[in-house]
Amino acid sequence: MPHCLLVVTGAPLTLRCADIATALKQAGWSVQVVPTAAASAWVNEATISAASGQPAISEHRAPSEAKRGEAPDAVVVAPATFNTISKAALGIADTYAHSVLCEAIGSGMPIVMVPMLNDELWGHPALAGHLQTLSAHGVGFVDPQTGTDSPLPVASGTGDQVVAAFEPGWVLARLEQLNSSR
Repeated sequence: MPHCLLVVTGAPLTLRCADIATALKQAGWSVQVVPTAAASAWVNEATISAASGQPAISEHRAPSEAKRGEAPDAVVVAPATFNTISKAALGIADTYAHSVLCEAIGSGMPIVMVPMLNDELWGHPALAGHLQTLSAHGVGFVDPQTGTDSPLPVASGTGDQVVAAFEPGWVLARLEQLNSSR
């Protein structure tokens, strides 16, 4: 059974991470949820653990501990915030979630990101280059509003509507597309 890490960051779409984990499991993936510290205000660890079938992992293991879990075959980042997109593009691995994401990029495994950024952050001059860098390294994107592979900014104040309309199947379709092209 292929194994997917679901990296969850702090934005409204975080509220759907259990749905994404459930959809991945129903499609035959084992799932390990890896929340960032910013995601903790948005997620209930019991809910995501129940959806994935495994406890969430948010911290590095101690040097004396054995390696945890199985090696991933793919990574999904939903939502992907400005912070996480920037860190991934620049190779900043200062948290467990960002470390596993940077390792996945370096290994060339399939990665799907669902950017959820407002208009102001979308206009930051570094973002276009970061998205281009990640795309050049095989990262696939999903727009949280339409499911297309060309993400757009989310208008401030519309997070609830985006969350309600988001389809976890969009992530699966993009992941399958990336897997079939390898």
